[in-house]
Amino acid sequence: MTSLELLEEVKGRFVVLYHNDDTALQRLLRQALGKYQDKAGVILQSRFEAGTKEADFPELYLTVAGCHDEMHRHVPVQVDEAAGKLLFYPEADSGALTLYWLARLRDWPPDRPLPYGCVGLVGDYLEALIDIPNTSRTRDSYHGMGGPIPDLPSLQEMRARLTELEQQMEECRAILPASLVIC
Repeated sequence: MTSLELLEEVKGRFVVLYHNDDTALQRLLRQALGKYQDKAGVILQSRFEAGTKEADFPELYLTVAGCHDEMHRHVPVQVDEAAGKLLFYPEADSGALTLYWLARLRDWPPDRPLPYGCVGLVGDYLEALIDIPNTSRTRDSYHGMGGPIPDLPSLQEMRARLTELEQQMEECRAILPASLVIC
């Protein structure tokens, strides 16, 4: 599911969507993706041929999580931010390298499928973000009509929901494979 498909799916969760400005909704989508990036993260991997000593940053690269060779031995990686390069220091007989890196979800292309593991919580968080201005507009519209205001969640309840979802994100944060943990 792409981020735009996720946004459409979340919009469909609302019976009435007063907060329906595309620019504002896409900003909330980026905010939800960014919160997941900060709280949980997504680890992706890239393979490099034996003998690789340097490589360009992978697309959507945020930071190195770890690297190992075919024997699952740790391979030190130096990051050259100025050149946009990763410098590998493998042992002579290391074989192919596997680099694990955290991805920039905030910059995820809207037409590319999201990493599967983040879709559920990002969607729920996006729904909670949209619910705040949507509920405010719902309350304003009932107030403007002079009729009774239905039982709507308070701002504190909606913010508590965001906090609960952020905690769930932290609980499923990306964990490095054991072979990458250096003792």
